[in-house]
Amino acid sequence: MTKLTAKLKSLLYREWLLSRKYYGTGFLMLVLFMALFWLLRLSVSVGNLSVIQESDDWELFNKFIYYFAVYMVEFGAAISFISGDSVTKSDLTSGWLRYSFGLPITPLNRTAVQYIFLAGGVATALLTGILNALVMSAMSGIPFTGGTVLNFFIIIDIMLFSDTVRRAFASRARDMSGYKKCDFASLAVLMAVCLVLVRIAVVKVSELAGTDPEEFDPAALFESISDYRDIAAPWLIPIAIVLPAIGFVLTLKGYERREK
Repeated sequence: MTKLTAKLKSLLYREWLLSRKYYGTGFLMLVLFMALFWLLRLSVSVGNLSVIQESDDWELFNKFIYYFAVYMVEFGAAISFISGDSVTKSDLTSGWLRYSFGLPITPLNRTAVQYIFLAGGVATALLTGILNALVMSAMSGIPFTGGTVLNFFIIIDIMLFSDTVRRAFASRARDMSGYKKCDFASLAVLMAVCLVLVRIAVVKVSELAGTDPEEFDPAALFESISDYRDIAAPWLIPIAIVLPAIGFVLTLKGYERREK
């Protein structure tokens, strides 16, 4: 085992010790979240809520439960496993960061460990979403398709963009005061992006509804969203690869600037 490998293993183990409570709590909440949706869908199939199947809107309600459960769980998984930042705060508040400047730990070592964990978080979020979607598909009778996975990548890409911005700013912080300023700067960038997306959504809904809100057709909105997804489909997975690569470089540069 080389010195570099041993160093990375030690840093990975340290990262895991500091973050396992955060990830463990997030995973437990996610399991409970999934179990709630599964029990709800089971109750609709064979339990007390089965009377809903006799209603005229049953098909629409069935789709609503499926899509709501599938994408809420994926969103929760992405938040739990991609956007964690407990270790950075712990290092700043405990003073370990200043102490580590005297250790043979390079900015590249710090960055590599963070992005190894990030890769594991992305894989865990994606696999959790697929597992939940397969279970919900089996119970609802709605087929699980590749389009669902592509939609997962939309969520993952959004969270990766958020993570890239956050790490790019946070890697420059030397204390909690600096971290809060960086946190505010990254939040401002994300808020600007969200406002643009909300504005686009409002315009699209207005176009579909016209002058009479009663003419608004939800199916038309979903079809329009699917069209946008199909246009972006070839780029979703490459974006999920490129964003961490950009984030790696920006985080590395931030660490190098901080340790000069």
